[in-house]
Parts: sequence; structure tokens; C-alpha cells
Amino acid sequence: MANAHYYASGFQSNGTATAAPTLYYGSIPRLQPGQIGFYDAVLAAPAAVLATTDTCYLARMPAGHIPLKVELDLDGDLDTGANTLAVKIGTTADDDLVVAAAVIGNGDRHYEFPTNTAGGSAYGDTTSAKALRTTAAPSADYNLLMVPTAVATTSSTGTTYVRVWYGAPATVLDDNDSPAAVTGNQ
Repeated sequence: MANAHYYASGFQSNGTATAAPTLYYGSIPRLQPGQIGFYDAVLAAPAAVLATTDTCYLARMPAGHIPLKVELDLDGDLDTGANTLAVKIGTTADDDLVVAAAVIGNGDRHYEFPTNTAGGSAYGDTTSAKALRTTAAPSADYNLLMVPTAVATTSSTGTTYVRVWYGAPATVLDDNDSPAAVTGNQ
């Protein structure tokens, strides 16, 4: 279904049983600076073939936090046909922050992004769009999204289990807890 929105289990309705969870009341758990954590969610099988105009909302990230890795476990298929479904995973501001284009339609599989290969992950390629650790953490809560870049051949029959590894970057030293700069030779 074109222009459809699908929400993982962490997104909540706006208070009425019939309304889609277009609002979100709170982000995933906040971490202390320097900590890394993970968050699990479930994305039910989409009601129709995923189109490039659809959006899957995976998690609501807290301000000051960055996604480090996204794992998808498919129980069933997201594309029961020729496995043409490709996706990008990122944020509203940077829709391919985690991955630019990865084919994920095959069911009963585990996918991790960015993907590590024997040669390592190359930033800027289709498996790892950019260095997540150099990305500034947004100052407001934001959505982690999965958007198809190539449409599925046929409908989904599967459930997607999502695990987001994320962190709160460590606080930078400031004048109160770091040594003073000294000019000249020592």
C-alpha cells in the first residue's frame, strides 16, 4: 500500500483504540553518557506489499543518543516472491545513516547493519552508509526508520524482530575537570 506507515511495538497510540500510533509518548530508555544499550521491538507483517513510499518506524531514539547497530530477525518473509525488497535504515534527517540499500526480503534470516565482512565495513558503500560514531547526536528525540528503496515482489507473511544497539556519547572534558592548557616548552 503506497504511503503506508508501519510501527514497531514500541510506538503507542494517541489514546484511542482505532487511531494508528502516529504519536509517540516517550523514547526508548535513556542511557548515561558513555553507556551502550539495546532495545527490542517487533514489527508485524505489513498489510500489503512494501512500496518505496512506505515507512516502517523501528524505534524512537532519545535526544543525545545515536544508533550503533540495527539487527533484523525475519520470522517468515518480507518478500515472498523474487526477493527484490531492498531498504535503507536511518533517521528523518539522514535516511541512510545506518544502511543505504540492502536486500532483506528473504525470511528466516538474521541481518545486521552496518555489515561486517572479511574486509571490514567500508563507509559510504551500500552496507554501511557512514561512520556512525562521528555523527552528532540530535538534540531532540527522533525516529529510527526503515524505508524501502526497491519494492517487494509480493506481500509479507512474516514478523520482523528488531534490536537497536545505541549509545549516549561520552561527555567531553570541560574546563572544570580537565588540565589547563600550558603554553611554551615543558
